[in-house]
Amino acid sequence: MRRGRFGQLRQDRDLRPAGHLGGTDDHRPAHPARRPKAPTFALPPDAKVEFEGFEDPDAAKQSVLRDVKNVIMTMQEAEGEGKGSTPNIKRYFTQLQGAKFSDDVIAYRKQGLTITGTVKDYRPIVSFDAKDRAQVSYCEDESKAFDKVIATGQVRRTSPSLKDFSLWHMGLSKNAAGDWQLVDYSQQKGVGKCAV
Repeated sequence: MRRGRFGQLRQDRDLRPAGHLGGTDDHRPAHPARRPKAPTFALPPDAKVEFEGFEDPDAAKQSVLRDVKNVIMTMQEAEGEGKGSTPNIKRYFTQLQGAKFSDDVIAYRKQGLTITGTVKDYRPIVSFDAKDRAQVSYCEDESKAFDKVIATGQVRRTSPSLKDFSLWHMGLSKNAAGDWQLVDYSQQKGVGKCAV
């Protein structure tokens, strides 16, 4: 398992939509005519992300899941490159969340670390607060993901444990460009129901 990837859990209650646990029957996209250009990501050659269950027959939910995957890939890319500012951070994070995430990425790189191994994300659940506000939870397995010391190439391997399994929560808002942006997020480590 990698070091706690983030300095603290991010839960900006002032930005989270009211009634975020509630659902709605109105799942129509806010901007159905717009299809944003697909992003590209540059990960280290020895780092990868696996997704399972991030497909949904509901078009609105699939749109959200697509961008949750993009948010996850943005996080991995930034940590792999050690850059606190990337085009994808600007695209998939709100300004406040992007700034906070950038601080964590910079702090991680100052420790002389980068990422290696495989992260697996699975069992996503999507709900809507409004047609342009969504909440997503999903599980993550970091049992095969590790920190690597840049200077020496040493991989800091750890023994598998329950701490490798996390439950993530993300709040997202759809912007005028048609992208779902991260408004808030939290990570709870050591979640038994996420163990596979």
